[in-house]
Amino acid sequence: MTVWLGLGVCRPGHAGWLEDIGYFQLGAELGASMPTGAGISVLQTEAGAGIPQASATSPFAGAGNYSGKTFTMDSTGMVYSDHANSVAGYFYGNSTSASPGVTDVHLMNANDFINAYGTADPPPAAAGLIHNHSWFGSTTGDAASDNYYLRAFDFQINRDGLISCTPLNNGTGAVPTFMANSYHSISVGLRSGIHSLGGSTADGTGRMKPDLVVNETATSYAGPAVASVAAMLRQAIKAGYTAADNPRTIKAILLAGASKNNLPGWQRASAAAPYASMFGAGELNVLRAHRILAGGRQIAGTTTEVSSTGWDSSTAQSGGVNRYFFSVSAGSYGNTFSAALTWHRTIGYTYNPGDPPTVEPSASYSSALPDLNLKLYAATGLVAGAQLDQSVSVVDNVEHLFQRNLPAGQYVIEVSGNSDGIAYGLAWQVQPGAGPTAAVRIEAGKVWLDLANLDPFTTYTIQKSTSLSGWTNVTTVRTADTSPATTFTWNDPAMPLPAATFYRLRWTAIR
Repeated sequence: MTVWLGLGVCRPGHAGWLEDIGYFQLGAELGASMPTGAGISVLQTEAGAGIPQASATSPFAGAGNYSGKTFTMDSTGMVYSDHANSVAGYFYGNSTSASPGVTDVHLMNANDFINAYGTADPPPAAAGLIHNHSWFGSTTGDAASDNYYLRAFDFQINRDGLISCTPLNNGTGAVPTFMANSYHSISVGLRSGIHSLGGSTADGTGRMKPDLVVNETATSYAGPAVASVAAMLRQAIKAGYTAADNPRTIKAILLAGASKNNLPGWQRASAAAPYASMFGAGELNVLRAHRILAGGRQIAGTTTEVSSTGWDSSTAQSGGVNRYFFSVSAGSYGNTFSAALTWHRTIGYTYNPGDPPTVEPSASYSSALPDLNLKLYAATGLVAGAQLDQSVSVVDNVEHLFQRNLPAGQYVIEVSGNSDGIAYGLAWQVQPGAGPTAAVRIEAGKVWLDLANLDPFTTYTIQKSTSLSGWTNVTTVRTADTSPATTFTWNDPAMPLPAATFYRLRWTAIR
């Protein structure tokens, strides 16, 4: 088996990514209780056997940005590389990561990591609970072998409860085979959109990639940024939310917490597409993810409501539904509503001791993908009403809903499946607010209307009246038709205006 490994172009990262993801705001909220990733062991695999600082021995003590950490080289012949150092800084650096409390770091050559799947039955348990793989490769066009290694990778993630981050390549080429085509990992791209596009290319094509994006200069840095957040969340999970301590629920929390603030053009192509094709579920946001975690586990039911922010680890049953009723309070809106559902494909493992260990070992893997669906309904009195939205992909193992400006009222999130006993992670968040607003200002003898909290893909009508008893439509606004935005400024061209002039904003709400 030949594995080709390479790195995309890596430019120096920017120092503001922690601010971009809400890290400092979360620190201000939590103070001394801010999780740091303490007690969480991690694994960094690198092409070229790179390590973040030079050493001839293993284990060795970290220095500088890695002081207080212990590095263990799980491969031989590893040497310092700038790439490994940069990745490490984002992943667990004392002053440059979201998980400075990580002290147990394992380092491994990417070739050794993937080749282990071909020399052990079943795949070996790799060190660490959070993994980052800032490299890419393939078996030079052997589809059967590609599938074999991707399935072994997913088998390992499921069996060992791992969070594995698999960055896409830089540029706009096709999704690389290893390891971004994994079902169970978290694939990561860039907020700029300059990363692999077009969906999965191996072991089932058409699945949406990436899962998350980060405001970084290279995917090699975006991946460990997500891994760093996963490490600090996992510390918090182990301390107080043990039911969430599995890769499905952690991934769902990260996806539901993803922000669209800097991505106003974010939109799913259809109900069969859980993500926006370029930006996945949106931009990594640790502030929102932690708030979802802190919302606590909420159990499905038909007799009581759940919180408007929370998560669950449960199982889906064929022909049945799990329902989560929640409300948006009277007098307010759900400025944004986000929900994410994740589950694993079923990997069958067969050991064949009579077969010669040629390209692969004496083993084989089968794959079956359960189909779970995620829907949102209006509700009244704990009874579901009209369906408002759905995510019903038949090829992905994730579903995602996102809506702006949910009016006050009761709603229900529904999870359904086509197989019995499928474990899933579900997370959701309603961010309350005032909904769309219009503010009048007079400047330079002109009247301006400043609109905010808009849905870029909704048409709004500005109306005007001089008596409050009769209203005239004066213009319509839909920012997605020009440049998607959640704000808009309109100047009333009718001057001079009557002494008494009133404005209002009208639109068709989701319910």
